[in-house]
Amino acid sequence: MLVKRNVRALLLLLAISVLSSNVSNAQQKYTETADIGVNFLGALNGSLTTGSSPSQPIPSNTVGGMIEFRFLIHRWVGFEGTYSYRQPSQDGPSFTFQPIGSPQTSGLISYSTHAQQITGDWMFSKKTARFTYFALAGLGGLFTTAPTGGIGTQNSANLAYEYGGGLDWKLRPRFGVRLQYRGDISKTPAISQQYPSNSGYMHAAEPMIGLYYRWF
Repeated sequence: MLVKRNVRALLLLLAISVLSSNVSNAQQKYTETADIGVNFLGALNGSLTTGSSPSQPIPSNTVGGMIEFRFLIHRWVGFEGTYSYRQPSQDGPSFTFQPIGSPQTSGLISYSTHAQQITGDWMFSKKTARFTYFALAGLGGLFTTAPTGGIGTQNSANLAYEYGGGLDWKLRPRFGVRLQYRGDISKTPAISQQYPSNSGYMHAAEPMIGLYYRWF
């Protein structure tokens, strides 16, 4: 009877040990991390489609900055939210008013606009001892503001499709350098009433370099 009890106790301890080992291994596969990053970006804007006529001029190439917050649920999947700002110039109408009875002339003038973008992304990541590689895809809003008081100008809000990838280079346990590339596809901002809002699509290529701080 005593032998049976000892055998049962031994089997119970063995089962608990195996179960604990499996739980421990499963937990090791999930490495939750959260960080904040600050980036300097270059925005290279180009046209994808010309749209209807007359086509809306695309914004000029410019520089800007981006702040991002990331939360990685485990080593394969994570999420992030970003806010970016840049100040490109864009063409708009300029009217020259003549005395009554004389023909009025118009042309194009380059306005300095303010472009802000808010985006949510879904992320994949792969961590090594020194680097964390990542890829992302998401959706956001691109909000372009024309100068106040410009003749015939207006604000523009468009949906933006985002993709990209890069790497984190760990310098300290919680601090490092972030190198990445992002691409945005959106409708061309229609800052002028002269152009229709559906005048075409543009692609913005955004190489970035920045720093990140990891909380855990």
